[in-house]
Amino acid sequence: MTSLIDSGLKAFLEGGVSLFAATSDANNAPGITRAGGCRIDDDGRVTLFVATEQAGDCLDDVRATGRIAVIAVLPHTWECYQIKGNAARVLELNDLDRARVADCRRRLFASFERTGVPGSQAAGLLPADPHAYVGIEFAPTEIHCNTPAERALRDVAP
Repeated sequence: MTSLIDSGLKAFLEGGVSLFAATSDANNAPGITRAGGCRIDDDGRVTLFVATEQAGDCLDDVRATGRIAVIAVLPHTWECYQIKGNAARVLELNDLDRARVADCRRRLFASFERTGVPGSQAAGLLPADPHAYVGIEFAPTEIHCNTPAERALRDVAP
């Protein structure tokens, strides 16, 4: 499989950005949840780290339909990408992924602080316990730049 995610986008996505997963059930009713980070494999597969207590409906949707869309935003710059995928699946995280959750949370909260939001306030957005997370793994089928600027008018990948 050819990866749609280049090294620059991989660094951005794994760098502690604000991540949201959007799903839909079999009737196309929407679901949304925050994510506490992600991992991008060499083949371009994405594993999104979501807290089970926040993502119940989204996890059910993924299990039922395999559809997912992810929004990734760097809060202090508004750089933003949308990633869509099919054949998503829910999986348990390993110890390395749990360490990534803690690191991504730390970097995300630092980014929020650059916008004036205290880290203590941002910390309430995502559970601190990395064992509270599972993964949603998928292969991207579309990537779009949604940054509010002229480059948002072009797609990153089909």
